[in-house]
Amino acid sequence: MSVSEKGMASVRKQIIDPRDLKIPKHGSVVLGFRHRNVHDIGLVDLEIKMEDHLLLWSLFWKNVDNFPSKIEPIASQLVQLCHNHLLAIILLARALKSVTDVRVWQHALGELASSSFSSLMEGKSREVMVVVLKFVWERKSIVTRHCIKHSCTLVTKDIKLEKTSLLSCWIENDLIETETAGKHVLEDLIKSFLLEKVSEGYVRMREETREVLLKQFIPHLHPLYLKQEGLGLSEAPEVAEWDAKEIYLNNNHLSELPEKPNCPSLVTLFLQENYDLMEIPSSFFRCMPMLQVLDLSRTSIKSLLACISRLVSLQELFLRGGELLMELPLEIGALLKLQVLDLEGTEIMYLPKEISGLKKLECLKVSLYGYGKHYREGKQICKRIPAGLLASLCMLKALSIDVNPDGDEWVADVKDVTNEPLKLEPLMSLKLYLPEVGQLKEITSVRNFKFTVGRHKQCIISCLPHEVEEEFEKLENCLKYINGKYIPIEIQNALKCTRAFFLE
Repeated sequence: MSVSEKGMASVRKQIIDPRDLKIPKHGSVVLGFRHRNVHDIGLVDLEIKMEDHLLLWSLFWKNVDNFPSKIEPIASQLVQLCHNHLLAIILLARALKSVTDVRVWQHALGELASSSFSSLMEGKSREVMVVVLKFVWERKSIVTRHCIKHSCTLVTKDIKLEKTSLLSCWIENDLIETETAGKHVLEDLIKSFLLEKVSEGYVRMREETREVLLKQFIPHLHPLYLKQEGLGLSEAPEVAEWDAKEIYLNNNHLSELPEKPNCPSLVTLFLQENYDLMEIPSSFFRCMPMLQVLDLSRTSIKSLLACISRLVSLQELFLRGGELLMELPLEIGALLKLQVLDLEGTEIMYLPKEISGLKKLECLKVSLYGYGKHYREGKQICKRIPAGLLASLCMLKALSIDVNPDGDEWVADVKDVTNEPLKLEPLMSLKLYLPEVGQLKEITSVRNFKFTVGRHKQCIISCLPHEVEEEFEKLENCLKYINGKYIPIEIQNALKCTRAFFLE
C-alpha cells in the first residue's frame, strides 16, 4: 500500500462529529453513501437517491410520450433549460407531444436558450414559465385563447370548475357555437395541461399558470370579432388582427388586402361594398381553412384566382353586384361544401362545367352577360350553362337566372334550362326570363316563382317606381307579362297561383 493510500484509509476510519464543523448559519452538509441504510447513522433533513436525478427526464418522457431518436439531444437540452421547474417541463412536453418535425423542437430550444435567464436563481422560475407558456400559447387558435381567457377569469386559487358550466359559459359568451366544439376545446386544454382533471366532471387551472397567462398574454389578446365596417377605412387592418373568428370590413374604401393573412379560425369574412377593391392577392385564401361565409359583393374585382380552392370549408359565397366579374375559375369546383353561390348582378359570361360537382349546392343565383359569344368561342365553350349542369345539382332548392333580354342566345338556351330544374325534387324557388309564352305551361308547379314572360328590350329606366319594383321582387309567385297583345291560356293558368302581376 502506498503512502497516499494509507493516508486515505486513515481518513476513512476517522469519526467526524458534525457539531465540530464550522457550518455557516444557512449552510448545508451533503454526505454521499454507497449503501441505502442511511438512517442507521442518524436523522437527516433530506434523502436524495441517485435515481432522483432521472426524475426530470422521466417526467418529460412520460408526458411527451415518444419522439424520434434524432430529437433526443434537443429534448435533453430542453429539460435542462427548464431548470428543474416541474410544471414547465410538463407543459412543454405536452406541447411537443406527437410532434415529429425537428424544426418545431429547434424553435422551442431557441426560445428557451435565448431567454434572459441562464440559470435558475431565486425569482427566476416565473421566467421559465413565461417562456414555456409563450410556446404553448402561440400554438393555440384564437378561439381556444379566448376560452383560456374566460377560464382564467372564472377560476381562483385551488377552485375547481364544473365542465358543463364551463361549456355553457363559452357558448353564452359566443366563444363557441356548439357543445361539441366546446368539448374539443376543453379536451385540448386538458391535454395541454392548461386545465387539469381533479375529479369526475371537474377541472382546475394551476395558480402559477393562471397568473402568468393573466399578466403576460391575455392583456395582448386580439378580439375574437374584428368589426370595422363602415368606418371609411382606406387601409386594411394589420395582419396580426386578422387572426379572428369573424371579420367585418364591409362598406369601406379598401383597395388592397394583405398578401397572406394567417386566419386558422376565421369563419366569416365580410368585404362587400369596398368599391375600390379590384383584385385579391394570389395567396390571400391560403390560410383560411375554416372559412364558411365569404362576401365580396359590390366590389370591383375582375376575377377569383385559383387559390379559392383552399377554402375547403366554404359554404356561402356572395359576389352580388360585381359588375367587372366576368369569369369564375375552374377551381370553384373544389368547394365541395358550398351551399350558396350568389352571382346576381355580375357580368358572368358562362358557368364552368366544374360547378356540376357542387353536390351540396342549395341556392344558385347568376346573371349572365349577353354579349360574350365570341369570347366563349375562343375558349371552345358552346353554352353559357353547360348541358346537364343544373340537373346534376341534386340538392338545389333555389335557382335564379337573370339574362340580358336583348341577346338571342338565351332563346336557344332557355329550353334546356327550363327542362333540367324540373327534374330536381328539392327545387322550391325558380326565377327565369321566358321569351315565349308557351314555355310557361310546364313550370308553374314550382312553389315559389318569379317569371318574366315575353320578348323585350332591356330598359335603362324601369316603368315601375323603384320602391314598387323592390317590393315586387320581395313577393312570392310574381309574374311579369311584357309586350303581350292578348292574355293567352298559359298566362291565365299562371295567374291562378300568382300573388303579384305586372303587365307592360
